[in-house]
Amino acid sequence: MEYKIKLETIKNSKNQDTIKATFYRKKSRAWAAAPSGTSAGKHEAVSMPKPPHSLIKNANRHLHTLEGIESQQEFDSTLRRIDGTNNFSNLGASVSIALSLAYAKFSSAIKNKELFQTSKRPRIPWQLGLLIAGGTHGKQSIDIQEILALPKTKDPIDSIQANQQLYAITQQAIKKRVPGYKPRLDLEGGYLVNTTNENALEIAQEAIDKYMENHNTKIHLGVDVAASELWNERTKKYKYAHQSLTTIEQLQYIHDLQKQHKLYYIEDPFNEEDFTTHAKLTKSIGAKAMVCGDDLTTTNTERLKKAIKAKSINAIIIKPNQIGTVTQAHEAVELAKKHKITPVMSHRSGETRDPIIAQLCVAWDIPIIKISNKGPTREAKLNELNHIAKKIK
Repeated sequence: MEYKIKLETIKNSKNQDTIKATFYRKKSRAWAAAPSGTSAGKHEAVSMPKPPHSLIKNANRHLHTLEGIESQQEFDSTLRRIDGTNNFSNLGASVSIALSLAYAKFSSAIKNKELFQTSKRPRIPWQLGLLIAGGTHGKQSIDIQEILALPKTKDPIDSIQANQQLYAITQQAIKKRVPGYKPRLDLEGGYLVNTTNENALEIAQEAIDKYMENHNTKIHLGVDVAASELWNERTKKYKYAHQSLTTIEQLQYIHDLQKQHKLYYIEDPFNEEDFTTHAKLTKSIGAKAMVCGDDLTTTNTERLKKAIKAKSINAIIIKPNQIGTVTQAHEAVELAKKHKITPVMSHRSGETRDPIIAQLCVAWDIPIIKISNKGPTREAKLNELNHIAKKIK
């Protein structure tokens, strides 16, 4: 397969430089760009080991080796061989994932197809949307990172509209609870509210109840605790604004939140090394709630194997840039499915207008996609899902 490759920098949604890769041949062209995280897991591939321009200069010396490759698997294994490490600390995962994603797009484009069409039975995922944000994503707000909503609409594509309406109702609910509230948003468009976790969950539930008055749709409430950001390795405690909790106390706290607020989705409730306490929670509530690993697993099959052995989780976040190649991300999806662990495709806080995760989500038959409701980089993914839905019908 003949093609040329160009690497360049573009700005992401955090106004930071990131890597864009373009593949082209005659009239065929495809591009992809690397996202980045704010609360990144320490086991993720190294996104930017050097400044972007240095990474591009280094990668350009190897582009000839990457040209003319016939399969995604071969392309990605060549990337790993060029890098020579197990975490892309030489090339940089921002370079590797931009190249890997662009190759995937280009391979479909030259066949006049879209990526989602590699699935024999393409299905649209439900959108897991963001309502209220905090943690490392926003100052003067709640301790936990995200309060989320999962509308289980009859047709999954309708979950996008449901989330848009919920998002608007949530602002009204906040103003009702917090007089004089002036909307503040985090990087992903979640509302920042200077209140407690419990009060914020009540606000979100009020918005859900208000929506359900006029719609026959079940809306599930969820949280991303991002507990590694709360964990203090020295004191061995989780530090909240008004309390510090031991691991046992954190387990009880998450139990109480789940019971009181009927949480259906709980992401990263404990620190990224604690497979055991994740397992205790999953054993206790796994039949009625999703216990989802993100920092715990980092889209890494070796980390996932540990989680499977410990029975730590029943759901896993999939972020291709965490591992560095399309092939490795897909391997994590397939391993999760094999062990009845639900994969959840996810955006990052530092996003671009590249909508490829929507295409991959459908191509890999992932039932849930985590995307915020606000901002052009998020809307690009939601618009892509609407585009795919029309093609499927």
